[in-house]
Formats: sequence, C-alpha cells, structure tokens
Amino acid sequence: MNILILCVLLVAIFVSAFTVRHKLEKRTLKQILYYLPMLHSMIGQMQKHRGLNASFLQGKSEAISAIKSVQHKLEQISRDLERFTILTEMERWDAYLDHWSRLVRNHQNLSVAESFTQHTALIENALYLLEDLANTTQSLSKIETDSNHVTLLWRELPLLVEFVGQTRAIGMPIVTKQEMNQIDKIKLGYLRDKVDKTSSIVFDALLKDTQNSKQSHVQLESAISVCGGFITTLDREFLKTDKITLASDDYFEIASNVMNSINEILHFEMDKFTQNT
Repeated sequence: MNILILCVLLVAIFVSAFTVRHKLEKRTLKQILYYLPMLHSMIGQMQKHRGLNASFLQGKSEAISAIKSVQHKLEQISRDLERFTILTEMERWDAYLDHWSRLVRNHQNLSVAESFTQHTALIENALYLLEDLANTTQSLSKIETDSNHVTLLWRELPLLVEFVGQTRAIGMPIVTKQEMNQIDKIKLGYLRDKVDKTSSIVFDALLKDTQNSKQSHVQLESAISVCGGFITTLDREFLKTDKITLASDDYFEIASNVMNSINEILHFEMDKFTQNT
C-alpha cells in the first residue's frame, strides 16, 4: 500500500512539474513572439539612420531633422524592449545599448566610412539577437517547423534586407555629391552581387514552398520585381556609367521600397507563425 501511495505521489509530482514547465515555455514563447517584431523594427530604423547619416555627412544638412526623428523612434523601441527580460539578460543587448549611446553622441563627427562601419557593426549585432530569439521560438514551439525554413525567414531574409541597406548607405553619399570614385564602385559592385545572389536563393526557396498562400505569392512576386528593378538601377546608374545623375531622394526611395517589400514577406510569415502557435 505504501509503495502504491509513493508511486501515485511520484506521478502527481511529475505531472505537476511537466504542467508548470509547459506553461512557462508557452508564456516565454508568447513573450518572444510579442517582442520579435519590435526588435526587427529597431533594425530597420538603424538601417535608415545609417543611410540618412551617410547623406548628412556628405553635406546634406537638411537630413538632420529626419535623423533626429529616427533617433527618437529608436529610443522608444529600446525602452519597450527593456521590459523584455530574456533580451536584456543577453550580452549582445548590453553591447548594443553601449554602442548605440556612443554612436548617437558622435554620429555628426564621423567620416562617411567610419559612420558606415559603426552602423553596420551595430546592425550585425542586432541581427544576431534576432536570429537567437527566433531559434528559441523554434525550440519552444510545438509546431513542426522546417529548420531550413526558419533559417530562411530569420537569417537569409533579414540578411538580404541588410545587403540592400548597405547598398543604400554607400550609394547615398555618391548621389548626394553626384560623383563616385573607384573604391565606391567596387563596394557597390560587390554588394550588387550579394543582393543578386542572396535574393535568388531566398526567392527560389519561397517559390518552392507549397504552403504559401495566394497573398504570400503576391507579396513574393512584388519583392522579386522591385529587387530586380533595384539591381537594374545599380547597373544603369552606378556601375555601367561614369556620370551620376540619379537624385539622392529618388535613390533612397528606390532602395527603401526594396527593403520594405522584403520585410512585408517576413512580417506575413511572422504573423502566420504566431497565429499557429
């Protein structure tokens, strides 16, 4: 009898512990899914800050108002993310806050090259944070998820956006001063190939996904179109000409449209995952 009672107690303890763990994992998953879009938005604002600073440092002083607006948005997002303890306990988050505070203080005194390097390092760190949190959602979720698909959504897609963002940042000083040196041309050529190669891999994989809805296919076709147009613009306006005539505002808008179009795919997939969790 004593053995039977002991067995019942052990089973009860096991079930209770399992239930508590399950509830904790579910709560953690919901928290991550709530804050992931904020982190992704933060990365987008940092990319915009990089592009605007590139133009400002090349002499476009009127860009400062837009820069201040982006800084305000980033401060608000950071305050919201500070409530997310899983994120704030990560060393990368502390590194981001420290780096960002220094960049805000000194961004007007940097060279164009220094500004690009500092911003890109900051964004790279945030992309790692995004990927780490996304991988955690896969381990916590009870939904069967293809690991390749997760990598595609949370690594390859954001990386593609970042390549376009780097191209925007390097191109902005060029179209602002309407001239380009050989080093800039090499950098743009390298990034042009990165955008072309990465977009082909990402878009081909998404097109083969039979679970994509009609809406996602429409978004995908739009992204393919604007990305192809962007590559054509890089070839025509920068790489295959010696005379720069493209207006800075037009270039910023073209590159931004590509980034927004790709981000729409990520947002759609993010919403779909959240609804199924």
